[in-house]
Amino acid sequence: MADIAEFLDATLNGEFSADQKAVIYRLFQEFQTDHHIPNPNDYREAAKRCLKILLVIDDLMSQTRCPKRTWREISIGLGLPSACFSHLSEVQIARTSRQSRAAVSWRVRKFLRLARLGPAFNANGSALAGFSSIPS
Repeated sequence: MADIAEFLDATLNGEFSADQKAVIYRLFQEFQTDHHIPNPNDYREAAKRCLKILLVIDDLMSQTRCPKRTWREISIGLGLPSACFSHLSEVQIARTSRQSRAAVSWRVRKFLRLARLGPAFNANGSALAGFSSIPS
């Protein structure tokens, strides 16, 4: 919080009295507790997390014999809009790739486990968290 006080002191730069600065500082603190203002370290951690997920995707895609099937499995695992809008399912992937649904489901779960993510869809195929949020 000392950083915030220093920032406000530098920003307000003598234009306000000490009482006015105290009120502004208190209002800023209330705003910050009501609305999560990310710390620059939060952005760094989120970027690291996304990079880890991309590395898992890269690893799976570089090892696969069937990139189209693997990408569809990843898109279901992530709950990407392409999977949602096309109503793509594990059963459809299994049919088109001539594999069992269990094999497709196993690979989707493997991806989620490697990426340390939760499922994007429930057993009925409905989105759990939606595309806008990625579980941590």
